[in-house]
Amino acid sequence: MSRKLLLVLLLPVLLVACDRVNYQTDANYSYLTINLTAQETRNILVGLLTGGDRPIMRTASVELRQGEVFVSGDVNDGRGGTVPGTLAARIWAENGRISAAVTQFSFGGFSADQALINRINTDIANGLAASSNRSSSDSDISSLSLSPNGLSFTIRTPIQR
Repeated sequence: MSRKLLLVLLLPVLLVACDRVNYQTDANYSYLTINLTAQETRNILVGLLTGGDRPIMRTASVELRQGEVFVSGDVNDGRGGTVPGTLAARIWAENGRISAAVTQFSFGGFSADQALINRINTDIANGLAASSNRSSSDSDISSLSLSPNGLSFTIRTPIQR
């Protein structure tokens, strides 16, 4: 997952020519703000879910909500087939890092109870924390906004003196 997150964070390089990036500085920090439309955000998320060596889903549809993403589609069942599934997750910035929490989970007729959702969220938090601990960067995510209109986030980096 960290490689996929890195891809999302490297996206600004590709978007500079598309006027989707805003760069500002103050006395202590530089700020790189990336603004993605709803369609660009959905395309990235669908690619993350359906691409790679071991895709999570065979097909995916993404709906952006205020602070939350809702995904539905055909989930790989591990035996070569698929089952229908839905997943809703909140995404936000906290303490300079991206955070996420599952709010709804239903795959192949199995719906997770709150105890399982809590365990999944603990695993997500631990994975994101481990990924950020491996990073040697002083940069952090100072803001993140997810809405039906798209995704915007700001990377804040201390100015070296």
